[in-house]
Amino acid sequence: MTIHAIVPVKLLPQAKSRLAPVLPPAGRRALVLEMLGRVLQSLQHPALTNVWLLSADPTVLAAGQHWGARPLYDHATGLNGALEEARATLWAAGAKGLLVVPADVPLITSADVAALVAALAQGCDLALVPDAAGRGTNALALRHQPLEIPFCFGPDSAHQHLAAAAARGLRTQRLALPNLALDIDLPVNLYAYRALVSV
Repeated sequence: MTIHAIVPVKLLPQAKSRLAPVLPPAGRRALVLEMLGRVLQSLQHPALTNVWLLSADPTVLAAGQHWGARPLYDHATGLNGALEEARATLWAAGAKGLLVVPADVPLITSADVAALVAALAQGCDLALVPDAAGRGTNALALRHQPLEIPFCFGPDSAHQHLAAAAARGLRTQRLALPNLALDIDLPVNLYAYRALVSV
């Protein structure tokens, strides 16, 4: 099964604005690139044909090449629109499965990637890893379908993704992967991350 991965990343000046109370702009920029490196390193997995970095930021796209990520320029307005365009491009290129992994889940491991790939290989149409609160989507695995679900990243996206898949009669799986439960959006998340990882 030909599986590709997409890692979407905002423009660096706009990234992680909710961390502004504890990190200045240069610190947020460095954090995004640090987390991106960790995510891309874990995505260097033999089950993945290609890893694509979806961004409009030239610094991000250049940094991704260090880890072998291929650039996919973000022409859309908003994350979900950009992912829709990227998915159409990869399906047209022959991909049969797709992982969407945000750049702010830096604890992801190769074993987590293997679990997502295994879900697709075992016949799942959509596998989802929720955030610690069970509401957000911290990773998504999709099989190529005639009836695509819309990307719903944002508030309560886990429920929206699963509901859209169920409405289309797709086989779904909710995966509990503790490493992927932590996404770095708020200062409390950053403190938890720093407590676990020394840079």
